[in-house]
Amino acid sequence: MGARICPRCSTRVDERRAKASPFCLSCGAPLGAAPSGAFAGKQAGTGGSPLPWILGGIAVVVLLGVAGIIALIAVAANAAPDPKPVALPAAQPKVEAPSTATASAASTVKTATPVPTARPIVATPTPTFTTPPRPTPTVTPPPVPTPPPPAPSSTTPGPFNRARAQAEVDRVGFGLASCKRAAGPFGAGSIRVDFEPDGRVGTLTRPPFSGTPVGSCISARFLAIRIGPFTGSTQQIEKAFIIQE
Repeated sequence: MGARICPRCSTRVDERRAKASPFCLSCGAPLGAAPSGAFAGKQAGTGGSPLPWILGGIAVVVLLGVAGIIALIAVAANAAPDPKPVALPAAQPKVEAPSTATASAASTVKTATPVPTARPIVATPTPTFTTPPRPTPTVTPPPVPTPPPPAPSSTTPGPFNRARAQAEVDRVGFGLASCKRAAGPFGAGSIRVDFEPDGRVGTLTRPPFSGTPVGSCISARFLAIRIGPFTGSTQQIEKAFIIQE
């Protein structure tokens, strides 16, 4: 019994395995009855290699190319030859007209006309007028009034403005994070800000920041506060802060 070809995937069927299952082992399509004899050989041949068809197509393309080349050679051979050169007539000798220089010279002679003599020009002297100088007037500037001296200031300092001072302390406290140093210290701290009646500001930094570069930076920020002089005694404001690690 010859081998069969799957009608769906064209895979050659192993007849020994097909005895147990009537379906293709590759795609699962039903195979039908197994062919026998000469008919089986023909059926197996229908699923052979397509190489003969490919070789036949290549041969046809080659034959067409050869035929096209032969046709181009024939057309080029039958092309019309180049036209023969045409002989040009010989140039005729040039005939010059007789010269008429003598007649022209006689007709261009003119009688010279005498040029009148110009009369001499006598220069007339121009009269000179002399203007007497005018005296320059003297302008005296008006006197500039002297401004009065400034009046003495009568403004006297008022009482201590605690709300303004507290606002300045809070404003400085928001920017203390820039005083942080890599070596510390870190954590919570507090500072006392003293406002003197003459406008000066003093500070007292408490541990753990007192005596450290971080504490010096914090104290300098609060020492820059200015609210002006006031009446009364020294005023104090406490400010707590935190330096994050």
